[in-house]
Amino acid sequence: MPEWLMPEWVFPARPTVEEAERRRAELAREGGRVVPNQHIVSKAVLKNFSEKDSKGGHFLVPYNVRSGLELRPLGVKGCGKIRNFVRYASASLEYLWKSTVEDHLHDAVQAIHDGSILNEPRLIKVMKDCIALHLVRSPWYLALHDKIVEQATTEGREWILRAYGPRLERAFFARYGLHAAGNEALGAFLDENMANWRDLRASGLLERQSVEEHFEMARGTFDPLQIQLLFAPSSHEFVIADSPAFTYSFDHDKEVFTNIRKAIGDSNGAGMPITNRCYVVTAPDAVSATVSHRLLDALNRTQVKAAHEHVYYRPGSNLKEFVASARVDSQSEMPSNAEVTSPPSGPTS
Repeated sequence: MPEWLMPEWVFPARPTVEEAERRRAELAREGGRVVPNQHIVSKAVLKNFSEKDSKGGHFLVPYNVRSGLELRPLGVKGCGKIRNFVRYASASLEYLWKSTVEDHLHDAVQAIHDGSILNEPRLIKVMKDCIALHLVRSPWYLALHDKIVEQATTEGREWILRAYGPRLERAFFARYGLHAAGNEALGAFLDENMANWRDLRASGLLERQSVEEHFEMARGTFDPLQIQLLFAPSSHEFVIADSPAFTYSFDHDKEVFTNIRKAIGDSNGAGMPITNRCYVVTAPDAVSATVSHRLLDALNRTQVKAAHEHVYYRPGSNLKEFVASARVDSQSEMPSNAEVTSPPSGPTS
């Protein structure tokens, strides 16, 4: 079994307050430039799980994990897509993802197929960046970001009232020429001053900035690492979810995940399926290995558990029964993100 465990994570520096403010100002100038139809799973990845039809089109079978129904085969363009996933200044974000990752995925996948990728540092980086991209380009990440911002806003308001009461009193008097009538008046005054922050959140700008920032943070965290290629046993295949990248923690035998989607620093590593024959994970050392049948099943169950709405597999792969069983199992377990307290690469700005 290849060694997956990270002995120690090293994180890049976060943007300073000034840098974050400058970036918000830049994004505000391009807020209306959006891409309405956004793939949360790269088409160049989904294609590797598809089957060609007689006309050369690439098709996948979607399995809806909410309803428990296998749907009719669908072209790659129609899979792994959410309209207005990032609703603010998404055009520049799509360009960033395309130029750094998606334009290079074909070469990286070809190098996996021919066995040369572990000798190609540029393509190793493409694979690590692909994992970073799919960690943050997920409905789970956006929901977590919103939860954290709401929590920080509520708790921050109470903390400011406690810690800066006298200063707020002086600011209140300077504006109105009156003394505040208790904490309720000070709270209303503070809310006025926090209105701009709430507007930034409501517009989607904070969400947009966070996605970009954490993509870059995850890329930087993975930079010193290698990748490991985990191949399916002969005549077996991997499935892929519409939220395929995840962080993981192992149990003692390293073949069962005890947690997925914890913060990177609290996990043993990160990975995702890249083709229906190959998983890629970040790790200290480069390895290529065939996984056991037990680990194959664990990796596929994790995709079912991690799915936002759909799991996809190749037409004719006979994976429906396995996915249906894994769905039932995952519904009886504790939610996979129950213990998550921060985004994949740390707390949001």
